[in-house]
Amino acid sequence: MDFLIASPDVLLAQVTTYTLVSPIKPVLLLATIVPYMWVASKIEPDTRKYLLPVVAWNSILVGVAAVAFLVALVIPIFWIGWPVMILMLAGTLYGYWQYRNNKVPEHAKFSLISADLGKKMEERRAKKALAQSILKFFDPKGRPFPVPLKEAPEFPIHIAAESVLAPALERRASRVELVAAGANQPFVTNLLIDGVRYKGEVLAPSDGNAVIDYVKKIAGLDLNDRRRRQAADFKVDGPTRSALVTATTWGTSNGTSIRLDFDRAKSLQVSFQSLGLLPAQLDALKAIAEPSKRHGVILVSASAGQGLTTSCLSLIARHDAYTSNIKTLEKHIELQVEGVDHNQFNPANPTVDFATNLQSILRRDPDVVYISDVTEPNAGRIAAGPGLQGPLLYVGVQADSIAAAVSEWVRSVGDLKLAARGLVAVTHQRMMRKVCEACRQPLQATPDLLKKLGVPQGKSANLFRQNGKVQVKNRVEDCPVCQGLGYFGVTACFEIMFLDDTTRGMLAENDFKSAYAHARREGKLITLQEAAMAKVRDGLTTVDELARVFPPPKPPAASPAAKAS
Repeated sequence: MDFLIASPDVLLAQVTTYTLVSPIKPVLLLATIVPYMWVASKIEPDTRKYLLPVVAWNSILVGVAAVAFLVALVIPIFWIGWPVMILMLAGTLYGYWQYRNNKVPEHAKFSLISADLGKKMEERRAKKALAQSILKFFDPKGRPFPVPLKEAPEFPIHIAAESVLAPALERRASRVELVAAGANQPFVTNLLIDGVRYKGEVLAPSDGNAVIDYVKKIAGLDLNDRRRRQAADFKVDGPTRSALVTATTWGTSNGTSIRLDFDRAKSLQVSFQSLGLLPAQLDALKAIAEPSKRHGVILVSASAGQGLTTSCLSLIARHDAYTSNIKTLEKHIELQVEGVDHNQFNPANPTVDFATNLQSILRRDPDVVYISDVTEPNAGRIAAGPGLQGPLLYVGVQADSIAAAVSEWVRSVGDLKLAARGLVAVTHQRMMRKVCEACRQPLQATPDLLKKLGVPQGKSANLFRQNGKVQVKNRVEDCPVCQGLGYFGVTACFEIMFLDDTTRGMLAENDFKSAYAHARREGKLITLQEAAMAKVRDGLTTVDELARVFPPPKPPAASPAAKAS
């Protein structure tokens, strides 16, 4: 049997044929040329956008693709031809990249993929840190304040700030105070909920100062100024509540302190009818607002933290600002009342003092004026000058009683008769918590308690007691509305002393006791305690809250002789 031996040329042709029909190689060629052509299709609109030579680049891109494909086919060894093809195609795209970057503006230039990737990774890490954060902060311009990354030195400070703010938001606090107990002493956190202070977090001195600086940074305040009073607003979003926060910082010998008020403007927007005045008090104050009686001075007084600013703003807001000329002189404008001309005193201007500002306002013939306080020199004398012939002046006075308010007014005026001449009313108020309607329980009152509350014999009252607990199926849990406190929201009880010629004459003779007795007898003055008891009888608050706001007087301390005996 004869064997046919093929020549070397025939064997090479067979190998080449086998090589060309290998299924993997056409796939690799297509996997290279197709992405290239896709990128090339994106280049054409890009050249048109930036006025680059469209036809030239289209010809280059297509021509290089054809030549590169032909090179891959012509070179006998595929694993050499294919890489050459890749280099030709990649080199062309790189050439366009460099050419384009030299022609387009800076912001439109292509950047390295690695730089974009790093930026995206950084954004992803920032989002992850934000997801782990309880609160989201926004600066005074509404821009998100970035949460520090977990490995950043500021991250523990952020967590400490959340430990102060998050519970306050969750527990409906209207204010948080972070105050140093003393130099190099721990910081104490106070939460104000429905007008009552509750203890919060205690922070080490370093942590307390770091949290204050962190909040100041969010609010855009000067970190280096630790003495001067600074204030700014920023926003915070929490899982249960979002709020506009007013941050106020100041410095003392104990160090820097900060006060954070939540939605301060909203808390000041209380209508005249919703202040808590009893019907008789409402009617009497409405009469003074009539144009024919809209003259004289009304002293609006309260102790610190008892709603003085809220009442003053509510009183001026009840006047029609479009038919009345209403002006204010305030040291800090906390709320802009629509239609009212608010004026803020600038203590940094040495040429115009508070009294001169006030005199300028009164010379413009306003109908109603609100003066935030008259503690500045000569301010009281200027305010008392117009008397019963001038506009209606509301004067805010921080005092513990009507008697103290009148005494402060007389001191600021400097003349007893001038101070008494224009007074038409003096108000005093005190805040009370309202019992939570979701969890309150009826109170079976004894006859003795009803008598103490002023309920006539044979009559009943709608009394409740605070609870703070609700039953969910078979479990007793904290009330979700008041969160176990038993109270929700606040109201105020008022005492209003209206003055006539007789009472003004008594005050001019420095006889406040007789003037008060006359107002009580003739003017049917309702005392502060009587107004508070009316709220208990109406089921608005509780006997326990009445006892908290008006505690019984402490017995006088025994003298040393009595102790010895």
